[in-house]
Amino acid sequence: MLTYLTRLKNFSLLFTPSFLLASTVFVTLTSKPATANSVCPFCTPVAPTFAAEMSSTDAVVIAKLVKRGKREQASTKIANELGIARQTPSSVGKSELEIVKVLKGEKFLKAGDMIEAYVFGDAIKGDSFFITGVEPPAFSWSTLKANKRVVDYVTKIKSLPVDGPERLTFFLNYLEDDEEILARDSYDEFALAPFSDVKGIKKLIEIEKIRKWIEDEDIPASRKGLYFTLLGIAGGPKDADFLEKLMRSADERKKTALDSMIACYVTLKGADGLKLINQLFLGNKDASYSDSFAAIAALRFHSTEAKVLKKEQIVGSLRYMLDRDDLADLVIADLARMEDWSVIDKLVKLFKAADPETSWVRMPIVNYLRACPLPKAKTVVAELEKLDPKTFKRARAFFPEYELGDDDDGDSEQTTEGPADTKKIKSKSGSDIDK
Repeated sequence: MLTYLTRLKNFSLLFTPSFLLASTVFVTLTSKPATANSVCPFCTPVAPTFAAEMSSTDAVVIAKLVKRGKREQASTKIANELGIARQTPSSVGKSELEIVKVLKGEKFLKAGDMIEAYVFGDAIKGDSFFITGVEPPAFSWSTLKANKRVVDYVTKIKSLPVDGPERLTFFLNYLEDDEEILARDSYDEFALAPFSDVKGIKKLIEIEKIRKWIEDEDIPASRKGLYFTLLGIAGGPKDADFLEKLMRSADERKKTALDSMIACYVTLKGADGLKLINQLFLGNKDASYSDSFAAIAALRFHSTEAKVLKKEQIVGSLRYMLDRDDLADLVIADLARMEDWSVIDKLVKLFKAADPETSWVRMPIVNYLRACPLPKAKTVVAELEKLDPKTFKRARAFFPEYELGDDDDGDSEQTTEGPADTKKIKSKSGSDIDK
């Protein structure tokens, strides 16, 4: 039989309300807890990186256009009638290119070889291309027009270490580069990097530049998640004041990437920063769903990745959400994951008070109680199941392996019912596990 802690490993899956299953909330709640080797928090890759493309293909070359393939023009009749520019070509023939440098696939190719590939867009004889190929030796080629800076960039990637701060040091120099494809690729490299590697470049982070990017409304929100992360790593008290102004702003544009902004603020302020977060987002019943969820996401990061807050401090802030009936379901999984079994009475009240508009809160409550090792949880389950047997039936049907409360073989034993930070659970080996 699975032990208590083993079953709790992917615990958050139990708590997702059915109407959120397709949302990012589901992804967040079912993800494994972050570790020191997790990818950069709050960073989402936009596209495959150059390095990823080079790794997944059989050949990578830099080539120059020698002869453009023939293009048959589409009829101009419709364009003329509408008074618009002539349509693009209806068909494109393969172009001839000469390999200048082989980055991968030397056993099939060498500099000076000619290849044929489709070239799209505006290109003239002599233009350079970054080209990847699969299915040797005939090869099927994919081409991307590349100027001198792009060619230099992809050429240097090959010699970089596969991971570590040294690799990120190279990409740090290309964040928000004037060449958009380089700015995007360097961001994606950071988005895929372990958080420990990102922290490893702390001394190289230019704070003023990061702050400038954060304030730039033209920079995508996805990238700002990275910049708040970098600010949290290398910033100081002055930056915390800067973030407080952004969080208090009535201009929603200034609160872009709010989850990473809050995480950054708490990183810089420590436990003292929770007072403002509780006031603005968690304990504030007028705070929007998106703002409240951003604060929850930030605290999830701090519960797994950072070492700034104690568990009881995080739990104390998350409990504010239990007083907001319409959003309480968002934190029940987190409270269980952090083994806070002190809110049983509060959850029972929420369960009983749920109406058709807030009934979704019942499923996460049921699963919280099923996972809780306290004897009290079994008693409550028996009581609540009489009120709503259908919800309990669905919970057992979808998640039968998490019936922790049914263990009668001594796998787990709760010794007290105090606050989360004072409870202990005995593992199967008999050792006490601090909560």
